[in-house]
Amino acid sequence: MTRPILLLAVAATCMTATARTAGEIFASAPDRVIKMLPQSTRLDMLDYYHYGSDKASMNAFGGDARVLSESTSDLHWQTSDRANMQLAVLTAGKDTVVAVVETLLTPVPDSRIEFYDSDWHAVKAPVKMPVRADWLTDEGRRHADELEVVLPFDFVEARFDLDEGRLILTNNARSYLTADEYERIEPWIRPQLVYSISGTGIKAVK
Repeated sequence: MTRPILLLAVAATCMTATARTAGEIFASAPDRVIKMLPQSTRLDMLDYYHYGSDKASMNAFGGDARVLSESTSDLHWQTSDRANMQLAVLTAGKDTVVAVVETLLTPVPDSRIEFYDSDWHAVKAPVKMPVRADWLTDEGRRHADELEVVLPFDFVEARFDLDEGRLILTNNARSYLTADEYERIEPWIRPQLVYSISGTGIKAVK
């Protein structure tokens, strides 16, 4: 089996025309896109962060939510104690493209990504998400069947680093396997895949 990063399926409405920064887009996004966090809650989260407070807001199920970091084009937040999210503005203006990453933290961190246009329509991913073969080293290809038994799924954590113009995917096999199991398969699988970002174009770095 292979387990590529899944696209986060959400409904789409209209992005506010004046929303330019990641924080503004986060605040104005439809509730159906930023799930569990109504717009009023998101505004409170931003206010607390801007005033230097670590006070948590309450998500729709009573859990803690807070902004973790913010820049003009990038916002990280905690949705609950079991999930973090990132909003990355890949392009701005008329051709705005926003990536939304959701990372579930238990039992092993695993991410999914969706891309949106300025009308909050989900758009085709500008990069093909990796499958098992993309993670294998040359030695791993020779042990592919054996690896399938030890590691039937790939738990992959995604993060946009817009300062460096990169999308970084981290394979969390180490967190899924015992120490002995991971030591055995470590030479077979790449710990990270890195992609360069140019506008909406995303290409693997070899």
